[in-house]
Amino acid sequence: MSSKKIFSMSLIVLIMMVGLSLATSNVEASEDDEYYLILTSTDGGNITVDGYEVDDPFYETYDKEEKVDIEAQPDDNYEFVEWTGDTDSIDDTESKEANIEMNDNYTMTAEFEKENYELTVEVDGEGEIIRPSDDTSNHKHGEEVILEAEAKENYEFIEWTGDIETIESPESKIATVMMEDDYGITAEFEKKQYELTVELEDENKGEIIRPEESNSIHEYGEEVIVEVEADDGYEFAGWSGDTETIDHPDSTLVVVEITDDHDITAEFESEGFELKTEWIVIAVLMVILALLIIQRFTSAAEKSEESEPKEGVCENCGEIIPSNSRECPECGTPLRPPHLPEMRKASESE
Repeated sequence: MSSKKIFSMSLIVLIMMVGLSLATSNVEASEDDEYYLILTSTDGGNITVDGYEVDDPFYETYDKEEKVDIEAQPDDNYEFVEWTGDTDSIDDTESKEANIEMNDNYTMTAEFEKENYELTVEVDGEGEIIRPSDDTSNHKHGEEVILEAEAKENYEFIEWTGDIETIESPESKIATVMMEDDYGITAEFEKKQYELTVELEDENKGEIIRPEESNSIHEYGEEVIVEVEADDGYEFAGWSGDTETIDHPDSTLVVVEITDDHDITAEFESEGFELKTEWIVIAVLMVILALLIIQRFTSAAEKSEESEPKEGVCENCGEIIPSNSRECPECGTPLRPPHLPEMRKASESE
């Protein structure tokens, strides 16, 4: 209890004791001539009597049947609740204005309290409000209300919107609202966003037709068409990387369902037969073998040519012996190749 209330109650008790004493000593005069009016108020306002602001507590005596206008005046951010005490002469105790006819002694109190404000919280997107638990709630002026938002799967909290002038960080999913008026606040949620990266194994072998940007941002669940084209002399070989959501990774035109960050690469290869290392080795060995075979036959042919008879002069008669004959056609002398040079020289000397 505030010091103001304690003082007021003490003074009321003292006044009542004095009044009781006076009443006891002069009952007839009190009943016939005048009555006292005692007015007090709680924190948050004051009282006017006949249009004038009075001290708290207020004490005054009035003639019998005299009429007194009283009014409760709430302070800023407070509101009048009701009159309590000896309120039999007040028609509406919840009205801050009242007219009293003094037919008895009256002690009354004007009750004030902080203004109530309404906080309405809504959701936009897939999520929910954890605090406060009610969508609509009433709060006293100056009360701090904690808001907390939680996103559902594959969604994320973005920000608070609406009457957020008392929220310091609207981007935080936990925020504090200072109640100074009626507020309507919305928690904004949206689907998570992920990055799609489309690359080429070799930019000299092909190009990306779709999407226009090799790095693009998409919402969860979005289906993105990806298309590539091979350059002349090359053909598409398939997709590699994060291909788990691609139905046909061997097609140049595919649909990627966004469930996370995706990085895919288009692979290309040369058209037609592509030499492999093992084939190159086999070809080299075959060339070497062919050269060895040619060399061998060439040597054999040279030896055979040397063994055949050469055209020369018969050493007996001096006639010319044809290269395809093994004896002199004139005298029948057998051809002896080792002596042909000497036979030719002898014939020339003669």
